[in-house]
Amino acid sequence: MPSLENSNDGRRARGKRLPLQIRNRIKPIEGKTSLRAIAKAYSVNQGDLSRTAYGDRKTPHLIQILEMEFNLPIEEIRAIFQKARETRNAFQKQQVENGIKISQSEETKAILKNMGFRG
Repeated sequence: MPSLENSNDGRRARGKRLPLQIRNRIKPIEGKTSLRAIAKAYSVNQGDLSRTAYGDRKTPHLIQILEMEFNLPIEEIRAIFQKARETRNAFQKQQVENGIKISQSEETKAILKNMGFRG
């Protein structure tokens, strides 16, 4: 039976994931190192903190919070978050393109018609 004092030690953070390079450096702990948890700890808006990490916002105190929490300069944090954003957008674009190809195939149309869907 796990001890209650160390119950969070082996758990991974839940919710939206931080970029892989950040996770590898800070070893996230559930409820402690997500952007939402950091924003709550410093009583700032999570959206503002996220926009600062991506480079869309340049508020000095939010930059200072991110640098303290991640132990990295803001330029490196922003580069990591931007790369993650580009990767995510490329993946979503690819998913949409693949979805269109699949949904337009004759086989898919026949299956949907047999299931009772009109298209």
